[in-house]
Amino acid sequence: CRLTPVNDPSMRVDWFHNGKPLWAGSRVKTINDFGFVILEIAGCYIRESGLYTCKATNKHGEASVSCKLQVHGRQGIIMEPQLPSNFRTGTESLQKLEESLYKREEIQADAEQPNPPKFTVELKDVEAIEAGPAHFDCRVEPVGDSSMRIDWFFNGRPFATGSRVRMVNDFGFIVLDMDYVYARDAGEYICRATNKWGTATTKSKLVCKAKHDIVLESQLPQGMSGEKLKELEKGFIPEAKPEEKLPAEPPRFITQIESVSVGEAEPVHFECRVEPKKDPSLRVEWYRNGKILPTGHRYRSLFDLGFVSLDILYVYPEDSGEYICKA
Repeated sequence: CRLTPVNDPSMRVDWFHNGKPLWAGSRVKTINDFGFVILEIAGCYIRESGLYTCKATNKHGEASVSCKLQVHGRQGIIMEPQLPSNFRTGTESLQKLEESLYKREEIQADAEQPNPPKFTVELKDVEAIEAGPAHFDCRVEPVGDSSMRIDWFFNGRPFATGSRVRMVNDFGFIVLDMDYVYARDAGEYICRATNKWGTATTKSKLVCKAKHDIVLESQLPQGMSGEKLKELEKGFIPEAKPEEKLPAEPPRFITQIESVSVGEAEPVHFECRVEPKKDPSLRVEWYRNGKILPTGHRYRSLFDLGFVSLDILYVYPEDSGEYICKA
């Protein structure tokens, strides 16, 4: 329906069903936009028949309009026959159709001629190398026989498919593929075709040539020996130069450590330089008040290319005293 005034912000629209408020939901949708008032109900049921009232209210008054909805129910059980109109009685017509269908099958079965399977292309002997593929194929007739069954046998026993064995039977073309073969796969393979009229077989042999487990022949290029290969693998070895002997001399300090005065919990740093810097036998030790300095997470000592240093991350009163660096 249509409603005026259009741009009244105080306008309110309510819907009622048989005098009771009607709330919007998944099937019930209400619209009030620019004077257009709409109520949509998706999928009506019989219980939704009745009187629907639309009531518009603003600060100046109210107005309402009503209409009726009638929903016709569906029958749960279909009583009328659904057969075509040209069927006078349904059961007799269906019975005649079924009888004619069975008669056709009997006529076709009587007219079918015996046709036992026959291989038009026989299997051929196959030679394969160990770990290499093997392929067998043949052809059989009749092609369109739904009762045809193909079976494979290996040395007289049924041969099953697997991850490396694949069998194909399509329009009379029969294939047996083996992705890789072993020495134990060598033997006689038989393909048997069977239908309701008879049986036919074709056979072939698989010869598997084994590989040598141990290679006794040399795999090196012609003209190259094992000793020559060892020399090439070693590559160029430079001659070792004699080590230069440094003249022996006692250690001496070029710079001295300096006395410091710091507060408690502050860091301390000592450093000096010593020679000979390249002497591998040179050893540096730190002493405090005549006793060797203990190790710990607060003490960091360094000796590299003649540079000597001692760092104490934070000090206590008991760290006071005379520090000596001995090389």
